[in-house]
Amino acid sequence: MTFFCTQAQLARWAVGLGIVLLLAAAIGLWARHGAAVFFDIVAAGVAYCF
Repeated sequence: MTFFCTQAQLARWAVGLGIVLLLAAAIGLWARHGAAVFFDIVAAGVAYCF
């Protein structure tokens, strides 16, 4: 039995994996640096974008 993914399915998997990786990075930053440094890093990233 062969399993083929369509482009849409692969795109959904890629987006889902990206979200999971970003969430894992955020949790890791929170665990290592605490809330204050975490919010400073997020604020600096948002400020850089705008």
